[in-house]
Amino acid sequence: MIDINEKLFWKVFKNKVLINQIFYFIHNVEWIDYENHIQIHANNRIKFKYIHSLQFMVKNNQWEILKMKINSKSEFIDINRESIELLFTTLANLNIVLEKHNENEQIKEREKENEESKEVEEKVELESELESKEEEEEEEEEEEEEEEEEEEEEEEEEEEEEEEEVDYDILELENENLQIISLTKDEIKIKISNIKEILSLFLLKRKEEFEICDLTEIAIQCNCLDGLRVLISEPHSIEIYPPSFKFAILNCGAPIVEEIIKSKSFSKLITDDSIKQESLKYSLSNFKDRNGMTNLILDNPILISDSILEFINNSTISYPQPKRLFTLQNDNLQTKSNNKNNKNNKNKNKNDNNNNNNNNNNNNNNNNNNNNNNNNNNNNNNNNNNNSYELVPLESLVKYNDNTINRLMKLNLTNTKKKYSPTIINHKLKIKSSIQETLTYLKLYLKYCKGSNYQENGIPSSLQTLLNEKTMDDVEKLKILQKFIITNLKPSTRYYRSFVLKYKETIPSMHNDNYFVFTSNGIDSGDFNDRESKFLNLFRCISMIVESSEELLHQSMYIINQPNSTVEWNSSILDMIVGYDTLKFSTISQIDWILNCNLDIVYSLISNARYIQFNTLETVERALDPINGLVSIKKLNIRGQTSIISFNQIGDSLLRKAIRNGDIDILKFILSKNNQNFTFKDNEMPLEIPSTIEKIKKLIDYFNEINHIGFTSRLFFRFYEAVSNKINKINNNNNNNNNNNNNNNNNNNNNNNNNNNNNNNNNNNNSNNNKKSEFFKSIKIRATIKLLEETLNYFVQRCHFEIVQLLIECICSPSFQQKDVSFQIDLKGTICQEKNLNIYFGESYNISDINIEDLVFHIESLLQVHESLFKKNNSRFDRSKTHAVQMILNFYFQVLIQTKDATIKLVKEVYNLILNKYCQMIHTSHHAFFYLNLRSRKFTKYILTRLNLKEDFIFGNYNIEQPETPGSFPLRSSLDTRVFTFDYILGSTKGSGENDGLFKNSFDDILKELMERLSHSHAERISLSSTFSSVSDKINFMNYMDQDLEFCLDIKRIDQFFGKLDFINGLIDRGIERGSVTPSEAFLQGYTSSSPSNTLLPTSTMFNDRELPKLQKEIDSTIKNGLHFSENRLYYSYILPDIVKEKIFRVMDIEDIIKLIQYYYYVKATQDSIYSRAIKNNRFDIASFMLSNFKISFKFPILPITTKNYYPELEFQFLINNFPELIANPNRFEINKTLSNNELFPTMILRKVVEFFGESKNEKEYFKFVEALTPEIKEQTLENAIISLREIRYNEPIEHSYQSYCFIDREEVIRDLFKQNENQILLKTIFDRVQKKYLNEFNQLIEKGDQYYTERLDNFFLNAFKIGKIKLCNLILNHYNYNNNNIIIIKFKLLLDFIKDIDDIDIYSIKYFFNHPIIKDNKEILEELKKQLLNHSTFKYHFN
Repeated sequence: MIDINEKLFWKVFKNKVLINQIFYFIHNVEWIDYENHIQIHANNRIKFKYIHSLQFMVKNNQWEILKMKINSKSEFIDINRESIELLFTTLANLNIVLEKHNENEQIKEREKENEESKEVEEKVELESELESKEEEEEEEEEEEEEEEEEEEEEEEEEEEEEEEEVDYDILELENENLQIISLTKDEIKIKISNIKEILSLFLLKRKEEFEICDLTEIAIQCNCLDGLRVLISEPHSIEIYPPSFKFAILNCGAPIVEEIIKSKSFSKLITDDSIKQESLKYSLSNFKDRNGMTNLILDNPILISDSILEFINNSTISYPQPKRLFTLQNDNLQTKSNNKNNKNNKNKNKNDNNNNNNNNNNNNNNNNNNNNNNNNNNNNNNNNNNNSYELVPLESLVKYNDNTINRLMKLNLTNTKKKYSPTIINHKLKIKSSIQETLTYLKLYLKYCKGSNYQENGIPSSLQTLLNEKTMDDVEKLKILQKFIITNLKPSTRYYRSFVLKYKETIPSMHNDNYFVFTSNGIDSGDFNDRESKFLNLFRCISMIVESSEELLHQSMYIINQPNSTVEWNSSILDMIVGYDTLKFSTISQIDWILNCNLDIVYSLISNARYIQFNTLETVERALDPINGLVSIKKLNIRGQTSIISFNQIGDSLLRKAIRNGDIDILKFILSKNNQNFTFKDNEMPLEIPSTIEKIKKLIDYFNEINHIGFTSRLFFRFYEAVSNKINKINNNNNNNNNNNNNNNNNNNNNNNNNNNNNNNNNNNNSNNNKKSEFFKSIKIRATIKLLEETLNYFVQRCHFEIVQLLIECICSPSFQQKDVSFQIDLKGTICQEKNLNIYFGESYNISDINIEDLVFHIESLLQVHESLFKKNNSRFDRSKTHAVQMILNFYFQVLIQTKDATIKLVKEVYNLILNKYCQMIHTSHHAFFYLNLRSRKFTKYILTRLNLKEDFIFGNYNIEQPETPGSFPLRSSLDTRVFTFDYILGSTKGSGENDGLFKNSFDDILKELMERLSHSHAERISLSSTFSSVSDKINFMNYMDQDLEFCLDIKRIDQFFGKLDFINGLIDRGIERGSVTPSEAFLQGYTSSSPSNTLLPTSTMFNDRELPKLQKEIDSTIKNGLHFSENRLYYSYILPDIVKEKIFRVMDIEDIIKLIQYYYYVKATQDSIYSRAIKNNRFDIASFMLSNFKISFKFPILPITTKNYYPELEFQFLINNFPELIANPNRFEINKTLSNNELFPTMILRKVVEFFGESKNEKEYFKFVEALTPEIKEQTLENAIISLREIRYNEPIEHSYQSYCFIDREEVIRDLFKQNENQILLKTIFDRVQKKYLNEFNQLIEKGDQYYTERLDNFFLNAFKIGKIKLCNLILNHYNYNNNNIIIIKFKLLLDFIKDIDDIDIYSIKYFFNHPIIKDNKEILEELKKQLLNHSTFKYHFN
């Protein structure tokens, strides 16, 4: 027995009226509640049958739809080179992000395995901070001492930055593909699998359509390894051509070339001599993977030509022993001589380097476009280098990694005869470099910068022996190597200073203090004992850091050499020096030694230090002891006698360390020594908080104990904000560890992984908020009134709910009962272009990160406080606090209505809750805007697209409460807060529930009110003026109307669209009556000729059950029917902008189009415009309706293609299937166009002549005609005007324009002239002469016959062939050349003149049709193509 529901279903299903209504509802109702107003547009919910673009499907991740369309033979897919590039680029980007995911996982695993103690972490952080400061100071000093060297280094740094950009060129799409970056690892793998499957499907089922370009070339250019593998593997085995292989070597990663080497194409590729000749050169110019690519080429000698291999194999030079061995001893005179020589050669070398750099930059810029440029540049380099064979200049060689440099050095590809500047290597040489890296740079230096001959590795035997010593560790070897480099090669002051700081040891030969020097055998002279030698080393270390004078060093040496000197050596003094501007005291003995040494050079070290650190509080106290501390040592300077140490040097790092470690004793000490203040030198440096909750609580307890004395408002805010962030971080780390354990347990349940992840994320958020809330409930904040007054607003604005709650509790505590308080709480007044972003303290933060449950909880908590204060309200103190809490609640409510997770139900509940607790609700334009946003994002879209509003956004923010300025239309004046209230926008009807959707005011009512205030009122004000006196008025009027029409289509409200047209027509009617609208208004013109009214077919059924539209009011007769012409009358009609015309075909059905035609029934070319735009938007239902009811003037196809969604293949198929008679004879297209002009021109000539002379661009012609001295000049001027007008196609639609270029007064003069009989006769005479000429041409066109069209170089078959529309070419050939049903015999073919230059033709058209009869059976065409293809860069390999 059939169920009653099933019976009803079939009754409804079989009822055409009901089923159509159901589908209409489904298609037109928005089922998605868009989060962002930008997502609302007419292109939403596009139907499956209208999706053809491969690019669209790839961009929108419509992989399943794409697979279905590939598998369906009847589905058309628009494939072009850009869409194929996007497919490969997307696959490449996905793999890059997947690699990043894998790297991050590995990093996290290593971090987890190598967790260190907190003390070690702090030490590492401190050292890194000191090193960064040290490097900054070193760079500053280097700029002062070695300006020329720095300039060269900066040039090389710029080169490296350029190369880094090349390394990450694919990731430049990050901004466009942010959704890829946000994907999980599993989601990325699924997408990769989908794209690879789609590539295979294309190659298996639609290869002819997909292979419209060199697919392997695109995959290589996109660096898409996975895509390349699919293409060249079985069963596809697509060939790779030499230009692509060269490009891969020059621009891609080594894995791409490795894959090519494994492919079947490789055996053909290596037969190309140009590859072997250039492979090594290209690999050396590869900036993406220079090391991997160079080693790959060298590992495969088959890729290198025999001539280059022979050069490499025979170029090893047997170096004789050097004349002078480098030792650890150096002569000052010789050093000065060497320095002088180096300086003399610097300018010459610098010029050489600049030339080479310029060549390299040219190569970088052009390598993707023209590989020949590289060859030319390299040849130029060779010529510059005395015709020697140099593949790798030293500037390039140093950029490789250590292993590759050594390998290339052995091949002698760098010119050893050229004298290179040592700066090239000095820039790369760093004290942190490993022993192998340092050794490599030393080899480079000795081989290419010194100009002497050495053994193969270039290392002196004395040094090599030490380096080969097995009993010596690498640290000691590295020190010896660095000392050798400093002593003999003089790299830079920076390098030597770094050596001194690292080892606390100086090299005597680097100092000009005339004291003894060390040799490999010990002390050379001076007879200094061990104590004196250590002091000299200390003084030299200090002089390297503080740049003390030589006199100060001599003075200090004199003191310690005195017989009665009591200064004993203390080895820990050197340990104090931990950075260029940082000292660290570890023991009190260091302070005691300094107090007793009486050495000015040591005092200068301390007084010049920016940062001084102490291991213990005891050492700090001793240092600052006014009697027995460092502050007791006075030094004379420009300000008189001052201490060598001050609290400013100590306080900053001491305070940061105390807060980081939660060290209360140090904090107490700082307060006692710094006038009860906590201060920082650098307020913007991040503040570090203790790593455990216990220490954080201990720290806060202490600050409460002292009532936060010593805190500035800035420090107070930064400290508690940092505490809040730290608590979040601690909780996140704990949750991440739990998640990792859960994920490991769930690895076997792949289907549930995504759900588990989502649940885990939600649980984590809730857990974090709970733990954070628990923490803040467990603490209190006590501070001064001043601090609370100055910082409360900061915390409120940044939505630190828990801290605000604590501050409010502090304010309401008994200690503040009888104290004046004044709190300034700012309300929100800005709207941000970026969704839900806010700006505070100059920093953007996302309000959507706020947990809405947390926000509501704190609103409820504050309401309890407010209620308590409100009930007291005994004094002005209570009223002040009540007002502060009330303002905070209002601010939080503004945050709530702005948060993306807020619902209307929740907002209503909170709103009513606040009102019920006696809290006054503030209502501003900001509130009104976000109430409307909550009600519907469509309101937001309408508001934010209003006139001038976008220009008012400053740095992404619009202040809705800004003062109004004359002449502008700010949003505040339009969003009248007396009208757009909470109740008006979100209020429910009586008896309805809070969330049943029954609002007091409907969507349409609110929209009507918005349009009235934001658009209609301004448009009416403009139209009520006596005339559109300025261009800006016309622009404003059309802007208002156009934006309203476009908005109606975006929200798919066709009824509102036509209502808006009625409103516009009403304004125009009133304007015509008042005379404020004139014939020259460009947005109102319309002719009855060639309109739907006179092109309606006799067979049309359009008006069988409809009344014909009434003719609108005539606004211009121009010239009354004269002696010789019957003037075409001009009627008004508002011209729709192009964007509106396009969107009409996204949302309207045939019934709507019929209604639109009725509005424009008497407007020229309306039917042609509707048909052409229907075709361009694939609306063949509308196109079919237009062809069935109107005489359409059209040209097929529209080539070249300028419209994004137009597919001539679909149009041609549509015409073949439905209206084959229209395209039976293509030659008729031109004939019909000429015939149409012949018919229309006489009816429009008078008006067009008036317009011609009235336009500003024809001003010279106007005066020549009006002021003509002879009848001949007047006649010739008029004839020239008519000829130029005759070339216009008069059945084209009128274009939308924001400006009128006609002069009304000039038109009046012309009208008066042509009222005269003599001028009408003249016009008639010239017209007949011109018309006769065009009629003769028309007759000649007809006489040429139907086949004439196929002989034209611009016929649609050749145009399609030219741009690679292979499918369209096949359709044309099948319909005309091979269709026996055609009455008119027309055959298309290739023309010899057409293929004279194949560079203008898509080469894949030739490839596809090469064995087709149109080429194969035409020997002349075949021979011409073969001749040209012999020289084609790619397809000479395919066709030869």
